[in-house]
Amino acid sequence: MTSQHVTQEVIDAYYEYTHLTLDRRKFANKLREMAEADAKPRSIVIETGWVELRLDTENKLPQ
Repeated sequence: MTSQHVTQEVIDAYYEYTHLTLDRRKFANKLREMAEADAKPRSIVIETGWVELRLDTENKLPQ
């Protein structure tokens, strides 16, 4: 299991939600946008790893 860290951006959004003018829907949308932005680079890394693994495996197959 990996450790999840709360970023300053999430803390700022929560502060805005609890103490300022951000309503629940906008807060949830901000969190969703942050999660999507974080997930895109991770998915590229995972996909690149799978492609490299597949190519490596294909290169090792008997001809």
